[in-house]
Amino acid sequence: SRYLQDISVWDETVDYIKNRNRDFSYENIDLSAEIYGINQTWIYTKAFKQIYTFKSRNANEKTIDIDPVITGIKNRFKSEKFFSFFYIDNKTVYKIICASIHPSTDMERRTAPSGYIITSILYDSRIFNSLKTEIPALRNVEILIYPSDAHNDPAMLQVLIPLTDVNGSETGAIHAEFQSPFLSRINAADRIEKYFLYLTVFIILLTILIFNHGVIRPVREIYKILFRSNYVPDPAYIKNIPYEFEHIMKLIN
Repeated sequence: SRYLQDISVWDETVDYIKNRNRDFSYENIDLSAEIYGINQTWIYTKAFKQIYTFKSRNANEKTIDIDPVITGIKNRFKSEKFFSFFYIDNKTVYKIICASIHPSTDMERRTAPSGYIITSILYDSRIFNSLKTEIPALRNVEILIYPSDAHNDPAMLQVLIPLTDVNGSETGAIHAEFQSPFLSRINAADRIEKYFLYLTVFIILLTILIFNHGVIRPVREIYKILFRSNYVPDPAYIKNIPYEFEHIMKLIN
């Protein structure tokens, strides 16, 4: 973006629209594209007649036909002199940067444009590799093309940056994940809370089981012996009855 901001307000660029100087285009378009990672460059007159196009050697097959969005670009230039948007071609994302061309005396681009310059940059995850070195907390970056679902790690801070097309509609997003000690602690606390909940439920169930076997059933047996004349207790159960109730049973009998 900085490259295009500079070259689009050079007097030499204004002159190039008139004289098509090949030395200028080679030194300032072709070579600069290799330096700034630009895939393609297009230069147009003020009437939007294409007078130069360049394809980077690194672009290989990753090139696009910009004609489908030219109408949208022309419309944007009616109200903006420098802008960018994202263009998806065959599931590949490109950042398109557009600038009107003005003399160096018009850095604010107030006069009528002498022409237009447009560049495309292939946008994939590799473009963010340097950020991972500069930002240790950055763990993952991916470009989502809608409709698409992002993989969300609950231990990571999720960031979505929308990508808009030439008409301002969202066409995708940059999905970044940052390591967050705070979220990690929250997740650890959640896991501990779940384990505690499971343990509590287990203890309650075990208590109910023990209470039923050690209290409820013996009391029920005593009730049956006292109030049912024809009831005969189960010998196997009587043998395992707790000591306190066993003594009561002996007194009853």
